[in-house]
Amino acid sequence: MSFFQEAYQVSIGQGTFSAVTGNQRNTTYNDCTIVERQKKKRTIYDEFPDIQRGFVRRLKDVDHRDTFTRWNSTLQECEIEFRVERTISTAKVHGDSSCFTVVSYKGQDAQKAGDNYLFN
Repeated sequence: MSFFQEAYQVSIGQGTFSAVTGNQRNTTYNDCTIVERQKKKRTIYDEFPDIQRGFVRRLKDVDHRDTFTRWNSTLQECEIEFRVERTISTAKVHGDSSCFTVVSYKGQDAQKAGDNYLFN
């Protein structure tokens, strides 16, 4: 991996460069900088392979919502909780013949809605 891809006529004097993947902690002690690579906490999502977005080909949209509501028992009515677009589609991944279900969220509260409504 190149630090400066396609760099042209660049001069750097007395520079030190390090490629650290993941999290990094820098500590200075007696004018000496200590660089430590921190281990990433494993989550349930580490069990699944990463699939680049460009490899997913949506075949058919199954469902689409643009608001999520919840029941307010005090007012006895539904209230809008999130204004995000959720689309559930069937899709194929490049290089795989299987069909998959893809849920995508779009909007300001997309992460929040995805955490709360992924399977609703």
